[in-house]
Amino acid sequence: MALEAPTSSSSFFSPWPERLRHSAIILLVAAIALAVLVMFDELSPLRASAVFVCIAAAALGQVEIGIPCVVGGALSSATLRYFSSQ
Repeated sequence: MALEAPTSSSSFFSPWPERLRHSAIILLVAAIALAVLVMFDELSPLRASAVFVCIAAAALGQVEIGIPCVVGGALSSATLRYFSSQ
């Protein structure tokens, strides 16, 4: 039983174009959604920028930064809305 070397080294890099395409789609949708929220004065441009950075970090593979950032932002936003409505 002999071990065979892979015939092509491109198989290692083949998932990257697909991952980058998915990340680009996620970032495009996030940018459009945040732009609409800013346009209707539901979100400040500064906060929209911070949210976009969090989503970009998560989409590009920095999950340890992106997920806590997104969850923390959502919780803080929900808390502010809850207390401002009372």
